[in-house]
Amino acid sequence: LGIIYQFSVDRENKLTETYIREKSEKYSVRWMYTDFRVIDKQIFPRDMQVQALMDGKSKGGMEINYNKIELDKPVDFDFSIPSKYTRITFNQIVKSLTRSKK
Repeated sequence: LGIIYQFSVDRENKLTETYIREKSEKYSVRWMYTDFRVIDKQIFPRDMQVQALMDGKSKGGMEINYNKIELDKPVDFDFSIPSKYTRITFNQIVKSLTRSKK
């Protein structure tokens, strides 16, 4: 078992796509980045599209749009991990995203 990562960049060396798949190529995730803006002298994508794939076919996804971006600001997450938490693998995540809804 293993995971393969592929990254694509444009002519300006901006990361435009991340493709993550398991070695068998049955399950994969494609993450695309667009609408780049300069924020605090750093280039940042305002829009991201995520697709969960099974056997190369889209099984769902989501779109993330940032309208207020602040970089390098302290963030405090006040939460605890439940005692019933069970660690899961990348394959388990993708399989749950790509299950057919009946």
